[in-house]
Amino acid sequence: MPDFVTLVAPPGTDEANHGTERYRVGNDRTVRVPREAARHLIHNAGFKLAPEKDGDGATEAQSPPRMGT
Repeated sequence: MPDFVTLVAPPGTDEANHGTERYRVGNDRTVRVPREAARHLIHNAGFKLAPEKDGDGATEAQSPPRMGT
C-alpha cells in the first residue's frame, strides 16, 4: 500500500494527474496522492507540501518525498 502525502495545488487546479491516475483537488486546494506521485507533482507541476495536522489540530511540516527509489 503506497504512502500518501497531502499537497496544496496551484490556484485554479481541480485535479492532479500522475500517469493514468487522477486525484481530485478539494475546495481547500489540497489533494492526497501517493508519495511517488507527489515527487513529480512538486517538481513539475507547481504543487507544494501541505502542513500536517496532528491530533490537537496543530500543524507541522511533512517529510518531503525522497528523490531516489
